[in-house]
Amino acid sequence: MKEKKIITADALIVGGGLAGALMGLIHLMHHKTVIIIDAFNPHSASHVAAGIVNPLQLKNITRAWNSDTLFSFLHDFYPKAESFLGCSIFNQTPVLKFFSSQKEENDWQIAASDSKTKGFISQTYKPHLPADLISDFGFGAIKSSGWIDIKTLIKSVKTHKNTQYLNQAFNYEQLNIKNDNIVYVAKDSMLKTKSVFFCEGIGVLNNPLFKPLKLTPTHGEVLKIKTPISLQNPIHRSGFILPLGNNTYKVGSTYNNTILPNTTAKGKTYLMQTIEKNISCKYEITDHSYGIRPNVYDRRPIIGQHPKHSNCYIFNGLGSRGASQGPYYAQMLYDLITKGKKIDPIVDVGRFF
Repeated sequence: MKEKKIITADALIVGGGLAGALMGLIHLMHHKTVIIIDAFNPHSASHVAAGIVNPLQLKNITRAWNSDTLFSFLHDFYPKAESFLGCSIFNQTPVLKFFSSQKEENDWQIAASDSKTKGFISQTYKPHLPADLISDFGFGAIKSSGWIDIKTLIKSVKTHKNTQYLNQAFNYEQLNIKNDNIVYVAKDSMLKTKSVFFCEGIGVLNNPLFKPLKLTPTHGEVLKIKTPISLQNPIHRSGFILPLGNNTYKVGSTYNNTILPNTTAKGKTYLMQTIEKNISCKYEITDHSYGIRPNVYDRRPIIGQHPKHSNCYIFNGLGSRGASQGPYYAQMLYDLITKGKKIDPIVDVGRFF
């Protein structure tokens, strides 16, 4: 029998989506080495996510949970990450909220005077918009918003010189947890690390170490379209339209508690209605895809240390605001390990045990 290659690193990260990439990036930026193991899944939440960062809840124009802390951190973190990785991932073009009625415009003006929300509402940013955008009732611009290129972020972390990336499924039976290290028997290699981080998204439902977690899967669909319209800003009305460059846009998204292994005609119709509420010109659908999101019952991230295994950690449940929440809580988990700082109880995995 051929002897397996031994690969050593400071951390083993199970899961290669946004959560795994951010956890890996935090380690790399602190001069650590990582192994990321993940079988590529085109239907993971991260591979269809828009990556929009927005400090407001737009339905009621209220401040999103913990937005002051999260956005102060991410505006410092992502530029440093870009410099470290040598690529562009943070697009700081403000999100535009398009109004569907006079009432929505009035509510926006009220929020612009409210001490809780006015700091995130711009009264001066007035970009030139294409004539084919439908804006009968106007729009509002959101300060501190933008979007994260999740695909580029994930790829850059996986291909970093201090990352070993294994594109294969994780087998929990091959994990040997010891007091002072972690040993995992992969397909062609043996992995030895100081700690393991489970960043699996909905895959954690199969993880025997974290059975008490209360996550439910939801099905979400997005479209990719080509259209002559030239738009720089992400826009939001009945969903989002995100510019990807070269007259290409991502449109999303649907939420469905019925988990299906495919896209749906109903989802496509809903997304086409979103397009046609916002633009009046012709468009071509070039892709229709779906992802399965992990939703937590209390809508808070799940991070922290396993109650019995001190070198096993979880980083999960980032939800639809993963690009906003992820950096701050990845750093919080890293600080638990390296500095002994406590995890905020509202996000601590201990609430499930």
